[in-house]
Amino acid sequence: MKIKRIHWIILSFLLFAGYIQGFSANRAIERIYLSTDRNTYLAGEAIWVSLYCFDISDKIFAFSNLSSVAYIELHNTSGVVLTVKVALKQGRGSGKIDIPLVLPTGNYRMIAYTKQMRNEEHFCYFEKIVTIYNTLSSERAIDNVVFTIDTTKHVVASVKEQLSSAVTLTFEKASEVLAKNTPYYLTMNNITEHAVYCNLSVKRLDLEKTTKTTLPLFLSSITEEKSVVKFVGNHIPDYEGEVIAGEIHNLPKDAVLSSVFLSVVGNDTEVYVSPVDPKSGEIRFYTGGIYGNREVALEYISETPQNNIRIDLLDPFARPKTRALPKLYMNKSLTPELLARSMEMQVNQRFNEYVLTSIPVPNDPLLSIKPAVYKLDNYTRFPDMKEVIIEFISELRFRKANDKNILQIAIKNDISAIFSRNPCMVLVDGILLFDHDRILDYDPLKVESITIYQQKFRIGNHNFDGLVKFSTYKGDYQGLVLNKNVNIQEYQGMSYPCRFTGREVATNKDLPDLRSLLYWDPLMDLKAKERREVMIYTSSVPGRYVVTIEGVSVIGEPIYQQQEFIVE
Repeated sequence: MKIKRIHWIILSFLLFAGYIQGFSANRAIERIYLSTDRNTYLAGEAIWVSLYCFDISDKIFAFSNLSSVAYIELHNTSGVVLTVKVALKQGRGSGKIDIPLVLPTGNYRMIAYTKQMRNEEHFCYFEKIVTIYNTLSSERAIDNVVFTIDTTKHVVASVKEQLSSAVTLTFEKASEVLAKNTPYYLTMNNITEHAVYCNLSVKRLDLEKTTKTTLPLFLSSITEEKSVVKFVGNHIPDYEGEVIAGEIHNLPKDAVLSSVFLSVVGNDTEVYVSPVDPKSGEIRFYTGGIYGNREVALEYISETPQNNIRIDLLDPFARPKTRALPKLYMNKSLTPELLARSMEMQVNQRFNEYVLTSIPVPNDPLLSIKPAVYKLDNYTRFPDMKEVIIEFISELRFRKANDKNILQIAIKNDISAIFSRNPCMVLVDGILLFDHDRILDYDPLKVESITIYQQKFRIGNHNFDGLVKFSTYKGDYQGLVLNKNVNIQEYQGMSYPCRFTGREVATNKDLPDLRSLLYWDPLMDLKAKERREVMIYTSSVPGRYVVTIEGVSVIGEPIYQQQEFIVE
């Protein structure tokens, strides 16, 4: 839960005003580079991404420390087909994009940007072309696929480019021929005096085409851009996390809404508040970053709740009109590679072979105190919530105030714990409840645990004496009756950062190992003079494979190196 104190609200307002009025002379000029594990995919596979966000406003190379969210769109000839958000930390980010099984065969354009980039007069988003084949459907992207009668055997991309003098790649086996289903050590050696920030992929060269988008080429292309950048937009950069914008509709003229709260459904404790613009009905939540596709509860505070008031969250994606896509030329020579990849994709869909290694995401430091946790299965189960509180939980009590029941908590101090007269914050599976009668009437047999934080919280201009979390067995707030001023909506959060090592697949003898992607690490950063060994597991599929390391050193030296090997 990201607690927004008064001084943070004032600071956010001043920053917002500064961006709108343009009195910040040294705005960050951001440019994003998006690296992917490969450039050719099948519908049903995943696109693994590593992001580099640079600030080119100064002559000195630097990662941007402004934006904390990158926005990715995938376009085909019909428009935007999917969108993804990726968290950025000090200019670096990673994520996984699942390609829907229904996407038609064709070329696609991936674009990436930040909200800060949208403020420029000329929207300079990053773009690259990826190819997606759908082996389970004959559907093709409109006006994009061309079938040829060329019978020439499909030849995979040749590895020639060696642009890095900073990092060397070597296998423990001197030969370039490796055995199937065998682990090998890949050694990366940073031979310079500077740290490097990079990503590493090991993949089969089956359907790959020579890419025209590499980090060295990208860095050379942006050196001249900053002299012509002009800011005209008023998009608030996502500094600490995504700034979620919304609008309130059907607001009566005499209605006064002091605030709107947004809480995230789930086991996490994430609550944010926004004041309401009385003229436009606009709201903005300054979040700390919400991960995963979630449900959110929006609750407005009003003395007279209205049935017809509607709260809409605005689409954060730019969805620009892009240039025409290049044609995808297909012939029968692709058949063997497509059949092999299709078998791999279907096995993965069936057995969920791509077990992920998650990269930790930030936790809320304001809830770092040790709470009191009551597992209700450890006690006699009562069918009434008030009985549960009275019999077992000494830190809580219900009291009447203005004909309403409020839940109070014993706040700890240096000497003892004293019940506060003010209500505490109540969450049921993450949903914030101001009406404590709702929890009093809730079935305690559906509650697995009650977690109590005995400290005071301040969110915006709202004070809470303590926090109580009611967590159900399924985490789906089953049977909870909400007031008419509470609305549940779907929300697209940021992709969880993760890497894929292949170890779980390779060491499981009960599953077929058909991996064409052997390894992917989006944040393979090396210290100065660091030598690191990585275990690579070859799969059961023979063929040509390539190791690719791509990145940049701390002084701006681009890194792009490939090494080919054969598995047989």
